[in-house]
Amino acid sequence: MRGNGEKAAQCETAKELLMIAEENDITLTDDEANLALSILHPHGQELSDAELALVTGGEELKGLPQCCEQTMHLVTVQGWWEIWECWTCGATKRRFWAW
Repeated sequence: MRGNGEKAAQCETAKELLMIAEENDITLTDDEANLALSILHPHGQELSDAELALVTGGEELKGLPQCCEQTMHLVTVQGWWEIWECWTCGATKRRFWAW
């Protein structure tokens, strides 16, 4: 089904997916087709607020050093200290960490 992978991904119903499977000599049950369809098209599953903030950059990540209105980048660890750097202005911050 490699050549029809895009075609299968565009299916909107389990019946369409079953037809493509049959065309490619692939045995697929109704339950398997429904499961595959739910994985290809996860309807109603929205991102959490935290996930949305991570992908949009809209909300600062709690507890992480901030500079220039953005989260700084962890560049190294020296002993018990994390060294964070702002990639906009070059400022650095040290943060003590312990598990």
